[in-house]
Amino acid sequence: MTDRAVLKWQVAVDDREHRIGGGEIVHVAVQYPDQPDVVTVWTVEPRNRDAVTAMRLVRVFGTGHPLPYFATPLGSAVTANGRLVWHLFELPEVEPKLPYMEGVEDVPLPEASVAEDTADATAKIAP
Repeated sequence: MTDRAVLKWQVAVDDREHRIGGGEIVHVAVQYPDQPDVVTVWTVEPRNRDAVTAMRLVRVFGTGHPLPYFATPLGSAVTANGRLVWHLFELPEVEPKLPYMEGVEDVPLPEASVAEDTADATAKIAP
């Protein structure tokens, strides 16, 4: 027996970011015809959903809607009647938390002073 399984994630089409498992994407679809505003994503993850540690930030965009340049396509889904196509994109974390920075407060940097000689335009760190 293996400790991996295909898990299902539902992502609302609501102009918001959502988190899904970070494993390999198996399929993206609109699973239920009566829920055309929900995209379902299947990913390979640990069998125990609580053990899923790698998550990805995603958002659904419609065809023709503006996209951020930094979005990475993951898959598309067609609604049951074929009138709408949704596109799932991964978004980067805006402020990733770095484990080695936990508990470290912002330390003010020394103020820079400009050299008085205008010929020397390099900034110098004040003592």
